[in-house]
Amino acid sequence: MTKLNNLFKIILVITISITFSACSIVPGVPGLKSDSSRYAKEQKEGVDYKLVIIDAKAIQNQKPFNYAAYINEKKQRSNAYAARIKSSISDISNKRYSSGTSPKINATSINPASFPGTTADDMKSNYQYKIGNSDILSITIWDHPELTAPNGENGFAGHMVGNDGKFYFPYAGKIQAQGKTANQVRRELESKLQSFITKPQVSVSLANFRSQKVYTSGAVVTPSTLMVNDSPMTVRDAISKSGGVKPFEYTGYATLARNNQNISIDLNRMLKYNDNRQNFILRNGDRLNIIERDEAEKAEILDPIKLRFEMDKERSIARLKKELERELKSEQAKVFVMGEVLKPGSVKYQVEEGMTLAEAINDAGSFKEETVNPKGTFVIRKESESDKIPTVYQLPLASVQSMFFAEQFNIRPRDIVYVTAAPATRWNRILNQMLPALTVYGIATR
Repeated sequence: MTKLNNLFKIILVITISITFSACSIVPGVPGLKSDSSRYAKEQKEGVDYKLVIIDAKAIQNQKPFNYAAYINEKKQRSNAYAARIKSSISDISNKRYSSGTSPKINATSINPASFPGTTADDMKSNYQYKIGNSDILSITIWDHPELTAPNGENGFAGHMVGNDGKFYFPYAGKIQAQGKTANQVRRELESKLQSFITKPQVSVSLANFRSQKVYTSGAVVTPSTLMVNDSPMTVRDAISKSGGVKPFEYTGYATLARNNQNISIDLNRMLKYNDNRQNFILRNGDRLNIIERDEAEKAEILDPIKLRFEMDKERSIARLKKELERELKSEQAKVFVMGEVLKPGSVKYQVEEGMTLAEAINDAGSFKEETVNPKGTFVIRKESESDKIPTVYQLPLASVQSMFFAEQFNIRPRDIVYVTAAPATRWNRILNQMLPALTVYGIATR
């Protein structure tokens, strides 16, 4: 009974080891009926790939390869992908507003002060806060604490500007503050107090900003009423303080209503491409409306199936373009040699003379003679962009003649050469992975 239990445990250890070693048994090589993972589907010849045996007929049917034409085609495809990416992004999230309320803007000719209703004061470097009604001023007269009351009129901690635009200060009377900066009010106070105080030193600042507001509406997360203060608030700031735009509900445009004039703003260029030429400073009473799509457009854009398809298409196009750009920027064309060779990796493709399969394997250090599978040398290639499945060329090294086929079979840039391992080699690798588990079990059962 004990021997039976031990045998059962050994079988269990072997089963677990084989499970974790599955990739060694079935490495998922084209031409072999195996799955590389439990999620992989069975590869079917003619459906997932086209298998061609490299023989005298295949050598004779080879088409001549022109590297210059190959590169030119790559460049054309790269440009086409770039155009498709731009079009795809436009279709998904930059679709223009169709009602006519937001005319298209020529961004190359934008001047921040050239739009109706904007002036040089809309530049950050020129910004100065102008005091308004209901603002609370904090005023300090140095060396005269009796004039610096902790609470001003109406119980506020400071001096409130009244509806007439003025505030009262002892010995100075009514001071006009509306429309002035804090420095201008300070200078006027110093002038009026000189009759009572020798060289008065006055400090004026804003204790509470209450007079000026801007409003956001439309396709923002939280339409808000925002207070303007002595830190300039730009279009970007207002959108950010309102929670940002709703990605699939805004058209890419906004309107800024100021003094009975509407300024059209291209938010696509501002938010996506960091073009701040229309990032105006907002003033009191400005109304920033992020234009929303109509209900039909929202339903179309937010359709989950269409949205998923469009996003997948955009990512696929971007990936293909990136691959092409990487290849075009490379100083040399490459062929990838993997599997049972001494130096797996990429080898330089000989642009001038071309390259054969034998040369590619030789540049990778040649076969590992003790582990190579003579029937398992593959070249994986996509013959043309119109092909939906790759072509897999198989070279069985069963005779001297097949060696000549390797020398006569032409390799192309970006080809993948894969040399499989012999079945005995895979089994030995399984055993190597099982030995630690068996050793641990042997120690535990002593």
